[in-house]
Amino acid sequence: MSLFSVYKPAQGKIVRLITGSSLAVVAILIGFWLIEQPGISGLSPLAKLAAVAVLLGAVGYGIFRLMNWVRFADFMIMTESEMRKVYWPPRPTVIAWTKVVIALTLIMALMLTAVDYGFIQIAKWLQLI
Repeated sequence: MSLFSVYKPAQGKIVRLITGSSLAVVAILIGFWLIEQPGISGLSPLAKLAAVAVLLGAVGYGIFRLMNWVRFADFMIMTESEMRKVYWPPRPTVIAWTKVVIALTLIMALMLTAVDYGFIQIAKWLQLI
């Protein structure tokens, strides 16, 4: 495999795109963070830009190589194929289930608040607090 060849280019496109884009965003944010560091503040703006561009280029190539590393690429291809097999419920069902989860979460919060209040009252009655 050459330096710029793509491993199984027709497979796992969506997962590779999302993963690579996420890593690129993290790299760009780190580049902006590096520009603001005190050790680099003495450089001219052009030198800062050049340093960050070289760093981002190297990281970009690293991300490209990672996306085409055989084991990692096969994992992403399998992930995408499994995600296609998942049953995605219709929107009304998701909304109904979300309402149930929110209601049960609120009920549990109220129950835990009542138990906590009860323990506090028992501790006060026993003069522990």
